[in-house]
Amino acid sequence: MNIRVIKAQVEPVHVEKENVAPAEPNNGKQQLIQELIAQYNSELETAMNYLAISENLKGMKNEIVREALAADVAVEMGHAKTIAARLHIMGVTVPCSLCFKAEQSYFKKELHDDVVQVIKGVIRAEKGAVARYKKIISLADGLKDWSTVDEMSPILTDEEGHLREFLDFYQEFKTAQSPTVGE
Repeated sequence: MNIRVIKAQVEPVHVEKENVAPAEPNNGKQQLIQELIAQYNSELETAMNYLAISENLKGMKNEIVREALAADVAVEMGHAKTIAARLHIMGVTVPCSLCFKAEQSYFKKELHDDVVQVIKGVIRAEKGAVARYKKIISLADGLKDWSTVDEMSPILTDEEGHLREFLDFYQEFKTAQSPTVGE
């Protein structure tokens, strides 16, 4: 059996580098990682608060808010899981509970009976989430980290939906608490 060896001459390919101003290579990526970790912690804290409030909020008239918060617990945990998976893929150790610092001081135990205050707290949490996801997506876009952009964009849409839902609840409950003319 004859085996012929063929030598191929390969021409080197010249690839043009993008015309981009030099930047510190890890500065943007580090900022993105910090924002992802902060949002991961925020999602966990939000899920914890929504679970507690959905169990503690009393009164039949508050049932719709209680049910919405109970349903959002799994959604917020799913967001945290997506962020954790993304961090892992990026080579970052996902923080555990000892690294966690609670920041949502607007969810106080004594407010669990005041549905309007609870709704205001949810609105504040959701506005914060929307703002941070927009920042994360912008940072990732600037780094051309399309995977992070693709994974965080649907979460932003979820958070905007939660925000709209609770803005509507706020209008409904605020109107219901206002005295009507002639009372």
